This record gives sequence, C-alpha cells and structure tokens, in this order.
Amino acid sequence: MKILREGLASSDKAIDRFIREARIAASLRHRNIVSILDFNIANTSSQSYIAMEFVDGPSLRDIVEDKFAKSFDIDLQYILEVLDWMIQACDALSATHAKGIIHRDIKPDNIMIGPGSIVKLTDFGIVHIEDATFTPTGALIGTPRYMSPEQVHGGRVDARSDIYSLGIIIYEM
Repeated sequence: MKILREGLASSDKAIDRFIREARIAASLRHRNIVSILDFNIANTSSQSYIAMEFVDGPSLRDIVEDKFAKSFDIDLQYILEVLDWMIQACDALSATHAKGIIHRDIKPDNIMIGPGSIVKLTDFGIVHIEDATFTPTGALIGTPRYMSPEQVHGGRVDARSDIYSLGIIIYEM
C-alpha cells in the first residue's frame, strides 16, 4: 500500500504525480511488474492510496547486502540466479519501454524477488513518458548512484537510461 504523505495532499503537483504513477503502473500488465490492484486519489489527507500486489521477498538491495555481509565468495549458483533475475528485469523494462514509459529510478531497492525467484519491478513514481514533459529541463530526478550520465546532467532520457541503470546493478551484483 502506498499512501500519499500528510502535507502533500494539498499539493497539486504531488497529487498529479501520484495520479500519474497510479495510472501508468496500472496500465502495465506484465509478470515481472508489480500489479496495481486499486487506487484512490483525494484532496483529503491520508485518503490517497495505491494498493498493489504484495511481493513476499527481498529486494535486490537486501540480497546484495546480505551476500556481501557474509562473504565475498561468488559461486556459480549465485551467478546463475543473478542472470535469471536480470533477464526477468530486462523483460519488464522491455514491456515498459514498448509503451513509451521510462522508469528513471531503476535501482536494487525497486527490484523485488518474490516466491519462485520471480522478479517484480516496482515504484513508478518518477516515470517519464517519451514525448511528454512533466519535469522541468535540468531537474535531477532519481537516485544519482544509478543514473545515466544524461540523466545526471538533466538531459533528455530514453530507454537507454534505464538500461544503463540496470547495467550498474549487474556490475554491483
């Protein structure tokens, strides 16, 4: 459940972003993208929400931190798991990009691993729709550690920006 924080319910900009996230994420139907079950947008505090599929598993961030807290040994089983997860993440991005949607915040925290080792791409809060302008030019949106150079410099982003971010995750893993 994602709830619009108190204090943002009176912000037209915050409500617009929340509505966009709910509608865009709800339009994406793919096995590796978290499903939106319901959403409600209201100007009353704590009444705006997005109800989404529960993913009973860790994020890639949790997995990486756990793996390297224990040891630096990387075995064949781990490499095969990572490859499987990255193929699934690529499938999710391919479906997203096919609809002209750029995620813009691909990072290990936004990739969950559910039961059966199924990847779920989450958090479409700062998506960009190709050929649309929602963010002022030069605005820094996303997590800098995983951003493509053009995104860091406030340039035009496209599907390659998400792929760049996924490449950083693969390198980290």
